[in-house]
Amino acid sequence: IADMRIEGCDQHQAALQVLYMAQRRLYQSLWRRL
Repeated sequence: IADMRIEGCDQHQAALQVLYMAQRRLYQSLWRRL
């Protein structure tokens, strides 16, 4: 059970990383339009 919890935490961290990168890309595209 503990192993599954750690794996889920890693997946959550990866999801946050992807979301952060996508958000950064979106902000950069918005800044270029201004």
